[in-house]
Amino acid sequence: MQFEARHLSRAMVNATLAYRLRLTNHGGTALGPLHVAGDIVSAHASLPAAELLAPDGDALATIHEVPQLAPGETAVLNGELRLPLAGVLPIASGSAHVFVPLARFCIDTGNGGTVTRIFVVGLAGEQPGGPLRPFPLNRGPGVDRALGQRELELPG
Repeated sequence: MQFEARHLSRAMVNATLAYRLRLTNHGGTALGPLHVAGDIVSAHASLPAAELLAPDGDALATIHEVPQLAPGETAVLNGELRLPLAGVLPIASGSAHVFVPLARFCIDTGNGGTVTRIFVVGLAGEQPGGPLRPFPLNRGPGVDRALGQRELELPG
């Protein structure tokens, strides 16, 4: 799975993350049907790591379905994840408040397997591959387009 955060729009009620997922079958047999579930949450130290990093795939809404993925085949999926601003847990950063979204995906591969991937999303740094910056909460509605993402290591 490859995840690309395309842009984050801020409205009065929601933050909406537009994304692209590329799913590639590197195995020798077909997979499917694939059911992709996902959501976006606000990372915060007050939340247990297990709650943030081990989402219940059955509790997440199905956002994409791919009937079959043949060996070597790639499916490109575009979508949006919405986070109500009331659900954002602000993080104090000096005199400002920021938030760090986590895009979480669980894929039922159709053969009894499940794949979970979680990505932190932020404003792209000045240098390519540099650290991501959190999203300031003191701005009004708008769109951030220069985004980056990093996959989080999940506990084994």
